[in-house]
Amino acid sequence: MSDQSEIGRISSRTEEWFAVETRRDMEASLSFMSSDVVIHTEGAPAIVGLDAARSLYEEFFKIPFVELEFLPREIEIAESGEMAYDVGPFNFVFDGDDGPLRTPAKSVLIWNKADEEWTCVALAFTGSAPPEEA
Repeated sequence: MSDQSEIGRISSRTEEWFAVETRRDMEASLSFMSSDVVIHTEGAPAIVGLDAARSLYEEFFKIPFVELEFLPREIEIAESGEMAYDVGPFNFVFDGDDGPLRTPAKSVLIWNKADEEWTCVALAFTGSAPPEEA
C-alpha cells in the first residue's frame, strides 16, 4: 500500500476512536490500544497497559463533553511502514447556555502496524490553554 492510503487508514482509525470516545464506549476505546500501551496525561505519571488505561478512561468518561471534535492532523509513517505518528489538535465540545463551547486540546498517537492493523502503542494528550500566571 502507498503511504497515502496508509495515512488515510490511520486518519480513519483516529477519527473512529474519537467517535467511540464521544459515545463513551469503553471496550471499543480500549480496542485501539496495544496491550502494553503507554499513556501520558498532564500532571500524572505514565499509565501503562490496558488495565491502567481502563481506570483512566473510567475517569475520562465522567467529563461532561458532548463531542470530541476531530480536527486535521499530521500523520507521518516510518520508512519501514510499521510505525507512524499522528499529531494534532482536537476540541472538547461542551453544551453551553449560548451554544457549544469548545475547549482546545492536542494529542500525539504512536501507531504500530502488525498483521495489517494499526494499533496505538503510545498516547499523550493535554489541554491547549496557555499556562496560568503564578
